[in-house]
Amino acid sequence: MDDISPFEPSVLSAAWRYRWLVLGIIAVLTALAVTYAVNTPEQWVTTASLVVEDPQAGQVFDQGGLQRPERYVEDQVAVIESPLIAARAAEIVAASDSGFTPSTEDILDARTVGADPSSNLIVIAVEGDDPIEAMAIANALATAYTEFRSASAVAGFEVALAELDRSIAAADAELETTQAAIVTWTDENPAVVSLEGQFEDIMARLVELQEPDPGATEEEVEAKRVELTQIFLQLQTLQLIRNLLGEDPELSVLLDRQQEAFERRGQLAARRDQIDVDAQLASDGVVLYSEAQFVTASGSDVARTVAVAIVLGGLLGVGLAYFLALRYRRSVHRSDPELVLGVPLFAEVPDFSEERGNRTPLPVQDAPASASAEAFRFAAAAIDIQHGSVTVDRGGLEHARDPVDVQPGSFVITSAARGDGKTVVTANTALAAARRGARVLVVDADFGDAGLTRLLIGPFPPDVGLTEVVEKGVPLAEATLRYTVTDGVTIDILARGREPVSAAEFFRSAGVGDILDFATSEYDLVLVDTPSLLEVAYTSSLVSLVDRVIVVVPHQSPVQLLEDEQDRLEFIGTPRSGYIYNKVPLRPEMKRGQGSITDLQGTKQR
Repeated sequence: MDDISPFEPSVLSAAWRYRWLVLGIIAVLTALAVTYAVNTPEQWVTTASLVVEDPQAGQVFDQGGLQRPERYVEDQVAVIESPLIAARAAEIVAASDSGFTPSTEDILDARTVGADPSSNLIVIAVEGDDPIEAMAIANALATAYTEFRSASAVAGFEVALAELDRSIAAADAELETTQAAIVTWTDENPAVVSLEGQFEDIMARLVELQEPDPGATEEEVEAKRVELTQIFLQLQTLQLIRNLLGEDPELSVLLDRQQEAFERRGQLAARRDQIDVDAQLASDGVVLYSEAQFVTASGSDVARTVAVAIVLGGLLGVGLAYFLALRYRRSVHRSDPELVLGVPLFAEVPDFSEERGNRTPLPVQDAPASASAEAFRFAAAAIDIQHGSVTVDRGGLEHARDPVDVQPGSFVITSAARGDGKTVVTANTALAAARRGARVLVVDADFGDAGLTRLLIGPFPPDVGLTEVVEKGVPLAEATLRYTVTDGVTIDILARGREPVSAAEFFRSAGVGDILDFATSEYDLVLVDTPSLLEVAYTSSLVSLVDRVIVVVPHQSPVQLLEDEQDRLEFIGTPRSGYIYNKVPLRPEMKRGQGSITDLQGTKQR
């Protein structure tokens, strides 16, 4: 928590601080949104739908390559979204009687493809300025996809059949080669040739004996039976010999090769028959196709567009306001300056312009019942309590304080920049202190502006003043003008004077310090009005000549400015008494205070 700055803004405070910026951004985006919505032509949207299924799911024999349905649908969406399908769709539209020729890029920009894997439904949506064109593009995309799927299926089966035909031809060639090798081996073995001749002779005699002979006698039949028995014995003997000859290693290899070739060819032929059947039943994978027939208008919704613009403008404005608040931290509470300056708050002065009926820069004199006048009485009381004036008022009676309690001194009332209200604060604080019974001298040391003199005396400054006192030795009493606050209550004013001097050199002279020291012995309170501390160089010299500094801090003062002012005051070394928080928004509780009865009567008994 120690790393968090006490001036860290909140989002709401930043938005309120830069509320006009936020409202401006919202207004600009809203105006742009309205312009866009009004000038955007009406768009038309049409949809064509396809229910697809993996063609392999309908094959009779082969389902080894079947995909998961959701993956298959995703793949088909990618196919429809491809430039290949868009290009073919452009050709289909151009060949139709639609009357327009879209480009591939036009179709890619206009179409949107979505899918529902749970139902294998693919929806092709097309948006365009013309409803007829939108429908034509949607239907062309569906047609191009169907053609692609059909061509892909046929091409796949043709490739598979061609490959199987090549494999079967190779098996047949191997069979022929093996059979030729077996014949060659047989021709090269005389025993096998003789054995085969004997087989042929016995088989021919066997056929003769098995033919019926109705006129044969019993002896002839018996003789045939005996001869058949002998022939069967000879066949067994020849078969045994043949088997023994078949165990020859070279012949065994050829026979095994021949058997393998027979089996492989049979498998390949069976596989070709299966694929041929699947090819006969092959489909493009489109189970159901619903072409685009209806269009709906999708023109810009002004209300929705404006609502989105307001939300985006608000987010952008608040974000920018928070960024600016972080970058330019400001004092927003009366206690904030104390964290930087390290001195207490003397008074919180409201903004005069917000107080009804108060049109004077001197409310202590002209509007004593106002909240502004009460704030300056707080300031005068704080100075009196902290540093001690000569007299106090208890129950309407004046009592002199003990000398040990009296702490006379001179005070510079300054601020960091021009426009902070230090001159008005100086004048009103002096008036409030005088009405408390203090003898007050105000010194107008702002040689460039002389605002204090104009405020209290008018546009015509006196002929003598501070410059004559220091440069020519004019007595202080002769150089001051008396300003009447009310009956019996006055303050003395020491104006600049008319002697031509350089302010920077003048306030570095010892004479100014001597005059201020003398004034503190003659008055209960000496208030010096100066130029802004961070803008005029000789203000630092003047601050070093007084006893105390009172800082005027306006509401919403930049924190960086306060920190720079604090650094300057630390460098000068003059003690700081407190600060007056100026130009604060008028709060209801400020107006409830009625002030002292004596001040409300406009008189001060002495």
